[in-house]
Amino acid sequence: MVPSCSPDPPVSKDVPVTLQVAPTIKSEPTNPEVERFASYGEWHRVNDKPMPMSDVVSVLCRIVTEEEAEIFRSAHPDPHAMKQGRETFTVFVNDKGKDRLLGKSKGQFPVGTILVKEKHKGDLSWTSELLTVMVKREKGFAPKVGDWEFLVLDGFAKAVQKGDSKTCVSCHTTVSGNDFVYADYVPKQ
Repeated sequence: MVPSCSPDPPVSKDVPVTLQVAPTIKSEPTNPEVERFASYGEWHRVNDKPMPMSDVVSVLCRIVTEEEAEIFRSAHPDPHAMKQGRETFTVFVNDKGKDRLLGKSKGQFPVGTILVKEKHKGDLSWTSELLTVMVKREKGFAPKVGDWEFLVLDGFAKAVQKGDSKTCVSCHTTVSGNDFVYADYVPKQ
């Protein structure tokens, strides 16, 4: 008989039986900072297929040192117009900002708008290398950039890698006329 299929040996009534309990996995406490992005994949997907990302934006839309960012900014005043690289991106917007981003309303984005840009490796990637996030905050949060909060998250939207990046701010000030939001990926209506 195969040992794994053999019946359990008889248990004597004199021997106490000890139940084995599987160990529980201790989960990390929920991070409220990240919880608000957890369902971003269910939000409105702005571009229906991943779009090519310029080489410079690909390098800047990550955690970079201030020195690296300054070198790129001085060499490339409009990084979004640079040569297209291998990385692609997809943008999602929550309901609060959907109409404004799609041009159905004008003015400033409403407080609570969240834009999430997935950065992918290659054209048809199904996984995110990282997420760059913009959150429209209350008046006075960051007046120099229209009260936007900038964050870099891991590709799973589980951890904030860096918040309020100076690199993001320096690029987005060039589109202050559109409430600091690039929108060249938005389909024309």
